Amino acid sequence: MTELHDITFNIAAFISGLFILEFGPDKCIDNTALIAARLNVSPTLITIALLTSGMEWEELIVAIAAISQHQSSLANGSIVRSSHLSRIS
Repeated sequence: MTELHDITFNIAAFISGLFILEFGPDKCIDNTALIAARLNVSPTLITIALLTSGMEWEELIVAIAAISQHQSSLANGSIVRSSHLSRIS
């Protein structure tokens, strides 16, 4: 009888996980955009903040410095370079 409960729980957890993986990121992006709009924050800054959440601190500092100097292409280039290097290694 406990095996049936375990199987039922595992199936429910799996389906819940799929639901969260499917709809979670969309809601995160939507709510982040709403918060940014209410705080009058640049969409470029929010995009870079979301994309750089997995970056090293040094790369994050370069991205922030580039944005503060209105060089968003430099910040985007840093993000692209970082993501390509992480795939290679």
